[in-house]
Amino acid sequence: MGAQPSNSGWSTSKAVPASQAFPEENILSSWKDIAGYLGKSVRTVQRYEQELGLPVRRPRGSRYIVFAYPSELNKWLTMSSARLQTR
Repeated sequence: MGAQPSNSGWSTSKAVPASQAFPEENILSSWKDIAGYLGKSVRTVQRYEQELGLPVRRPRGSRYIVFAYPSELNKWLTMSSARLQTR
């Protein structure tokens, strides 16, 4: 699930401001930061978003600005690993 826009800025799907949803977590605020966190290239993480549902968020109306929360990436990695092991 991506960020849902609200009148006051970015928020999670439950309309909680992002700053309250992840209050103590550092935000990865670029493709380069996200790629570095995952140990992959920028192009690879962009492909992961398109093909595998990597949880990357965008502000309303932006195709180019991205951000991600490490906890969501960790959860996605865990779920992706579990899916691959059940095949």
